[in-house]
Amino acid sequence: MTTSSLHQAVEPALNHQKTSISPYYYDTNDDFNKNITLIPRAFDTWPTSSPLPCFPAESDWDRQSVQHTPTQQGFLYVKPYKCASSTVAGVQIRIAQHVAQRQLSSTTSRMCQARFSHGPRPFPAHSLYSSRNSAASFLWTVLRDPIARAVSGFFHFRVSKRHNRVTQFPQSLLRPDP
Repeated sequence: MTTSSLHQAVEPALNHQKTSISPYYYDTNDDFNKNITLIPRAFDTWPTSSPLPCFPAESDWDRQSVQHTPTQQGFLYVKPYKCASSTVAGVQIRIAQHVAQRQLSSTTSRMCQARFSHGPRPFPAHSLYSSRNSAASFLWTVLRDPIARAVSGFFHFRVSKRHNRVTQFPQSLLRPDP
């Protein structure tokens, strides 16, 4: 992406405006991006004839060490940075509790097995869920417009924590943190 196309893509987001570039912008004159194609993919809804996969949660399910443990079953949430991930993780916990109330006996567990951490980098879903059983798990995530996500991440990680200036935003996209 060239510097001019980068400014064209992110300037509206920095000024809290809707971008006219929707949903993704690639400079077709830029050799790096000429062959990029984004194809959205959606899956069918969970069949109503079968219940959601609910297995008793570990007794220490809320510990980070447990959340970073690979699993093959349960509610599996890929938690991306700057996509309301902590809020959505809270929603997942509530869902796991409500499904457990309906499907598990009260003596077994008050929560279904669930994973909801950012996970190890660079590919948490692959690291944690690569051997999952698709019939015994429900894998999901949330998405966010990439420009809005980059702006949010810049202000959260760079401005509020490192006191970077807004003018450093384009350079931060070209040289992201490891």
